[in-house]
Amino acid sequence: VKILLHIRSLDIGGSERQVVYLAKSMAQIGVEVHIALTKSGGPLEADLLDTVNVHIHRINAAGLGGKLKYLLQLRSIIKFGQFDAVYGFLPVPNLALLVARTVQNRPIIAWGVRSSGLDLTQYNRRVKWTMKLEKWLSKLSNVVITNSEAALEEYQRSGYPIPKLQHVPNAIDVDRFKPDTDAGVAIRNELKISTDVPVIGLF
Repeated sequence: VKILLHIRSLDIGGSERQVVYLAKSMAQIGVEVHIALTKSGGPLEADLLDTVNVHIHRINAAGLGGKLKYLLQLRSIIKFGQFDAVYGFLPVPNLALLVARTVQNRPIIAWGVRSSGLDLTQYNRRVKWTMKLEKWLSKLSNVVITNSEAALEEYQRSGYPIPKLQHVPNAIDVDRFKPDTDAGVAIRNELKISTDVPVIGLF
């Protein structure tokens, strides 16, 4: 099995972290995983260094005709990669993966929608139109994957094709994200917080 994951970058973020987890997990069971990025050098790329069965493609979309170069390079990766499936994360990568419809032996096109309850009044016109376009063109994908039940219900109500919507919860790396008593004490000491006061971390 050969799969392409597409996301803008592997900077720090929830979707980016999930791409890393998914790539490593699939690679461990023998899947050949490719990741297409339009911005390289993100800190999470280091988590995939020397990982067997994981290959990173860097798309150069700079300069004049950047968007066209982006789509042509992505299409070339898909065409010559002969993937069984391509899986996008977030609106622009999702939309871009529709170029897979133009190649022979077309792969399954999966979209990852990773948000729910967004207040679109806080976003610019470009973001709003991108999200509208994603909804209008969602029927051209094979499956639309949400990472929460709240998102699943929201996208069902908003007009996405219900038969194509699937819910797959995020995975959590319990070996990495676990209580660290020593680190907790150090933070409390640094912030002068007593041990009997609850502390909630936000990031």
